[in-house]
Amino acid sequence: MNAIINFIKGLGGNRPTAPSLIAPVDDPQPYSNHRLDPDYLRANLQAAVIKPEYQPRPSPDNPAELVTHCDGFVGEVASWYGFNDFLPDEVMANTIHKHMENHPDQWRKVAGPAYDYGLAIEAANQGCLLIAAQTNPNGHGHVAIIAPEPNGEKSGSWNKIVPFAANVGKTCWYGKRLSNAFVQEPETYLYIGS
Repeated sequence: MNAIINFIKGLGGNRPTAPSLIAPVDDPQPYSNHRLDPDYLRANLQAAVIKPEYQPRPSPDNPAELVTHCDGFVGEVASWYGFNDFLPDEVMANTIHKHMENHPDQWRKVAGPAYDYGLAIEAANQGCLLIAAQTNPNGHGHVAIIAPEPNGEKSGSWNKIVPFAANVGKTCWYGKRLSNAFVQEPETYLYIGS
């Protein structure tokens, strides 16, 4: 817990910080109320990514296209933390991303293209909910969960250490690099409650 607080306060070494991206949190209470046991979280994420309802299917309108379910998966995971706003099937990835972006009282942006993933990795290992999100202005965006796995792994395409993720989309898996779920770096948000 203290590692998260210290990291947020900028005591995490030479990691770049910007007040608009990673604001200091003096009250640890939001984190302690919104954590799951990391082993429980890991086991449930591994089970959820293989659920039949989250597997891609051919679109009824165009069988050459796949219908994917990242939004439903992320909605389910968020509900484990008591956050149910993403549960209706109509809540798409673009909407999830916009909601997190527009509700800093509930979601704190902790990583993005210009920042490293140290805080995201640390918070996930504490059992916190972290959602990586990317909006697609010309279609459907994508969302994935940062997995509670120690350390990270270098992404050659992003040229930095990235966390592992739980992904539902065209492929569904647990424990690969976040860069396997997104072509370009997403923004990552930590659930802090309200």
